Amino acid sequence: MIIKELHLKNFGRFSGQTFSFSDGLNVIYGANEAGKTTVYHAIGALLFGLEKQRGRAARTDAYTTYQPWENKTWYEGSLKFETGEKVFYLERGFYHTEKSARLVCETDGEELSIEDGDLEILLGEMSAELYFNTAAVGQLKMKPQDIIYSYLKNYIASVSEAGKNATDVVK
Repeated sequence: MIIKELHLKNFGRFSGQTFSFSDGLNVIYGANEAGKTTVYHAIGALLFGLEKQRGRAARTDAYTTYQPWENKTWYEGSLKFETGEKVFYLERGFYHTEKSARLVCETDGEELSIEDGDLEILLGEMSAELYFNTAAVGQLKMKPQDIIYSYLKNYIASVSEAGKNATDVVK
């Protein structure tokens, strides 16, 4: 998957802000409190959703942390990404009482279903936990224990069962 564009309609400190990405490695830099971590969490929230916790946990959860500074009920963003030589547009509304999600293949105009697992398929069945421990590791956040080992074990087992013995597991 190649992320092409992130649009934060209203997420954390950002309102109407668009970030465009180039092929290859992109570096987001800025002074403290510039919004680097907000961008990082917005991409994850768009890909995997953002749930409001209950009780005491709600005071410090990601939903509350990245709630818009102004107009807290308008809480949304979108992401344009490429995978399998097709470009997709993903849009989510995060406000807890009016959640919404939309996924469209811009290449052929097909409307896809997040509820039926189309986004999971496009992400290669990657879970949020695996994503945040491999593809998008936050500062001092990597936890390479059970989830990574379990994923690798299952991947290696399925590769061997499929007869693709040419896979170099060490590599």
